Amino acid sequence: MPYTRPVIREPYYDCPVWIESEVARNEVTLLSSDSSAHDVELFLLHLFGYNSIDVSQSIQRSFEELFKLDEVAILGGIAFFKDEESFILPSCCCGLEQWETVNQSINNRQSPWLGHDPSPGVTYHDDFLLVWADDPKKKE
Repeated sequence: MPYTRPVIREPYYDCPVWIESEVARNEVTLLSSDSSAHDVELFLLHLFGYNSIDVSQSIQRSFEELFKLDEVAILGGIAFFKDEESFILPSCCCGLEQWETVNQSINNRQSPWLGHDPSPGVTYHDDFLLVWADDPKKKE
């Protein structure tokens, strides 16, 4: 059964000093209520790194700096899964913070922004939709 999941991508930033264990990096991390402590550490590492927060300071000061930002972004978004082996990830310039816009686009039967290079897209049919790794409309 196809499904969607929020994901973060490429969390290759310095580990905050307040995360005491070594954090193994995954290119893609799925986020859910079943996320492990490791997944949460990757999320925090990515959240602070992507937003250029100084992670050499205490956890309190890092969060204070984060909360002062007007906007927070994080590389990732909504991934579409056919199964564990077949999936389409959000691509370049797509952010996890845009999940609500993706949801609204799907509900309105519009192709949501899923990034570019490649440019994923969605086509709608009577009782199903197809998610393309590279939008077929671009090639017309």
